[in-house]
Amino acid sequence: MQITNYILIALLLWVMQFPVNAETARKASGVNSQNEESLRYFHKNFKNSNAKIVLPFIYDYASEFSEDLAAVSFGEIKSSSVDPAKPAWRTGYIDKNGKVIIPPYYDIAEPFIDGMARVKIADSNNVIEIFIDKKGNEIFRNTYETIKDKSTGKGTGAYVDVGGFSDGLRMVYEYDGSLYKFGYVNKKGELVIPYQYQYTQNFSEGLAIVGKKVLTGETSKVLYGFMDKNQKLVIDYKFEGLGDFHYGVAPFVVGASFFAGYTIGGKYGLINSKGEIVIPANFLNVPIFSEGLAGVCIGESLSVGKSRCGVIDTKGNFVIAPIFETVDVSREANLTILKYSEGMAKYPEKVTGKTKFGFIDRNGTKVIKAQFDHLSEFSEGLAPFTVNTESGSKVGYLNKNGKVAIDAIFDDARPFHQSLAPVRVGNKWGYITLGSNTQKDFSSSNIESIGNTDSSTSGRMSSSTLSDADLNAINDSVRSAITASLNNAPGPDPVFSTDKELVKYQKWFSYVADKIVKKYPDRRSREDFIKIVWYEARRSGLDPNLVLSLVETISNFRKFMITASGSTGYMGVNPQWALKAVNEDYKKKTSLFDTQVNMRFGCSILSLLVDRGQGDLTHALTEYKGLNRIQLETKPAAPVNFADLVLSNMSHWVE
Repeated sequence: MQITNYILIALLLWVMQFPVNAETARKASGVNSQNEESLRYFHKNFKNSNAKIVLPFIYDYASEFSEDLAAVSFGEIKSSSVDPAKPAWRTGYIDKNGKVIIPPYYDIAEPFIDGMARVKIADSNNVIEIFIDKKGNEIFRNTYETIKDKSTGKGTGAYVDVGGFSDGLRMVYEYDGSLYKFGYVNKKGELVIPYQYQYTQNFSEGLAIVGKKVLTGETSKVLYGFMDKNQKLVIDYKFEGLGDFHYGVAPFVVGASFFAGYTIGGKYGLINSKGEIVIPANFLNVPIFSEGLAGVCIGESLSVGKSRCGVIDTKGNFVIAPIFETVDVSREANLTILKYSEGMAKYPEKVTGKTKFGFIDRNGTKVIKAQFDHLSEFSEGLAPFTVNTESGSKVGYLNKNGKVAIDAIFDDARPFHQSLAPVRVGNKWGYITLGSNTQKDFSSSNIESIGNTDSSTSGRMSSSTLSDADLNAINDSVRSAITASLNNAPGPDPVFSTDKELVKYQKWFSYVADKIVKKYPDRRSREDFIKIVWYEARRSGLDPNLVLSLVETISNFRKFMITASGSTGYMGVNPQWALKAVNEDYKKKTSLFDTQVNMRFGCSILSLLVDRGQGDLTHALTEYKGLNRIQLETKPAAPVNFADLVLSNMSHWVE
């Protein structure tokens, strides 16, 4: 749950694919296939892993089962009956026997809920949302234009995503070119509440957030309340920001500002269904209730060491005292710690100077001690955990006694649903179930034996975070980029000591300009972009061709990109870095969508990682992907990992 200033916006983006031959990618990057290493590691360790393969590793993407169906993608499908011109990696649904129930027609296919699933077909200009039944029959559809880039007038691929059904209703909207108006449809697609609201969200527990502009002196702002399904205002417009009702209470915020869908600062409290304040705004984070409990933090700020977190009930009483230290928000830990699932909640603890995670029960007892770099929630009695091995990070499953139920042999793994879990080995996904072997005790010493890493490798693999000193250095440089942005200065003209260097730069500039002319038809915009890339890359000691390749791979030159994981702008920057660099100028005008600010963040972070990895680009790019939570929404045509793909794409920018 997230408090927003008027609507819930999730941006989904699609771009044209750049087919890459796997062998070509390996040769271009000079890096051996990590996929082959993953396969060897899996085959070596599978026999005693206590995992039983139910469906083979043949899928390019696989989701959890829901209502006996799971969404999967097949790279072999070259076109679809919906649009034969569409490229590969279509998504459809299989049953537990692996039988294709709904062929892979769609760009996006979401889980089935109450016999209905939302699927999407999209290009840069339009998104078609279709609701289908479990046989693939269409129930109804909506077609939306994507948000246009103001500089070009073309669609960006992003659109206002209002989510699925809640309480039997779903928001829909119409756009007249300047104003969004929202209404609601039922599960037949019938409009039951007309398009009339500018600020609203989906229903939860019979109530929906609505807002209206009010005048405060010479300025106006939006205040929020709640309406019922009869469109009656049951809680008046008096709150700066609200979240949905869960367990009879809803969060409200005081003193926050809102930036690109994110709530910055402020304090949070709870109201009941009558609008009465149950708990004053005392908390530093949004109380997210699960199983009737919510993790909350109190203190000066969410900065490391400046607050403590505990667990409250829906009356605001602490059932577990605030004894847990605030951890680094850049790791998203504050969004997931102390959130209950199956009676267990993840908690953080400093262990030899590093943040580790374990599990507590509903009484606050530390059932599984903090010893893991990453943990996911429990589902069907099992929770994925991650360790570092000689073949990279590997994922296995714990049981509630803290014992290893399935060894860490997978490159990625998702929670169990309906007794099956999707797991990835190399570049392919399959499905497993729990075997019948004896489960193993887990301790810190087991981590080393499972990982089988030497000290140099483990030291580097565990460095996927940035220290306060690193962040301060990056943010100081970013603030100067913000100042330049406010002054509309895209960076100084390059200065060369010899004519030979100048000619080389001019040739490179002309070559890149020709390559991106379709992305930037306007000559001034095109030249400014190239100038910024050169300046920011060289400023950070990076090859400008590497930066261009990174931009191509992550965003395909989409300035206004926001992925589902939050990665923003050209270089897919984690928005949490921006929150750490906020100052008054930043709030007034600039954002991660600003070209120079985005490039400054991205280049500064990558340069730091290259230095930290002693020049190892593959390792630095892998770390960059993890730190910024980058999720590529356009799949490469052949199996290749992120670092290999970036290094391969560098050939596009070398004349």
